[in-house]
Amino acid sequence: MSRPLVRSGLLAVILTALQACDNVKWGGMNVELRQADPPPGARVDSLSTEPEVVLPPLPEGPVLAVVEVDPAGSRLIAVAEVAGDSVLPLLQEAEEPGFTQRFIDERLAPGTEFSLFADGVRVGRFTVEGMAERDGRYCGLNVSAPGYVELNPTATGRSRFLALPVEASAHVPRGKLAERPSNRGQRVNTLRIYGDLLNQFRARWPDDTQAARRDLRVIDLSSTGAPMLATTFLFRDRLSVSEPGNSAHAIFFIAELEGPAYQPRYVWYRPAAEEGKGVPRYLDHADLDGDGSPEFVLDVLGADRQWFAVGNRRAATWELAFQDACGQAARGVAGG
Repeated sequence: MSRPLVRSGLLAVILTALQACDNVKWGGMNVELRQADPPPGARVDSLSTEPEVVLPPLPEGPVLAVVEVDPAGSRLIAVAEVAGDSVLPLLQEAEEPGFTQRFIDERLAPGTEFSLFADGVRVGRFTVEGMAERDGRYCGLNVSAPGYVELNPTATGRSRFLALPVEASAHVPRGKLAERPSNRGQRVNTLRIYGDLLNQFRARWPDDTQAARRDLRVIDLSSTGAPMLATTFLFRDRLSVSEPGNSAHAIFFIAELEGPAYQPRYVWYRPAAEEGKGVPRYLDHADLDGDGSPEFVLDVLGADRQWFAVGNRRAATWELAFQDACGQAARGVAGG
């Protein structure tokens, strides 16, 4: 007969043999070691063999977008990341698989609000309504989000706007829009500059230089207070997404008043035969990075798609700061 005795943390087994129990035999003892349960609140490290999920990175800076308004509805097209005084392309799906869906889920979710800009001032708001999706009309990220707009009454005649997230746009002042028609002197100056650039690039002259001017905008980008001119001239081409003609080229420039005449401050020349079609058209401007100096955005029309480009001021001239990948063959020439 036996009984256990616990003493000083040790388990002792005492076997007492009685005279009447000569047939008692020791059968051995089973011992099992177990890890003690952790105290409440203690951290338990798990040795998981599951691979860690690494999410594709999102833009650190605010996203520049363009908003289009037409009778079919309003939509926002993501353009680029504003990173300090730089403008960076958004990641492509081929570079970071899963980026597009994460970008849509976290930066273009229904209810997300963007401030709208025209002529450098805030004129309204865009609210994402519905799911964003890829948009094959554009190069770059190709993401378009439907939504609705609220506009200052002076901006209701506009159909395209620049946009930044509401939380990143407080530095842009609110304002009203006013028509800025060109005058005869400005139009004559654009023809003079165009002729000089044709000679500089040794490009083909059109039969009618005035008819070659397809777009002229009077804009408020100058630090002198005088308006600047943004103009597109085309040779054997159209201001649309379409195939160019033989020997087609595009010349775009921004000119600033210097003394009695306008002088080019930024020039874009692109011969279609050498670099592919890339027709720039001035879209709008705003101080995107809050440094007190505006940036301008171009809408660029190719043979089968379109894209965006962004320019900013460097000293007395302007330079191209960003262009979607499909337009990288284009070159900008700073004037001065």
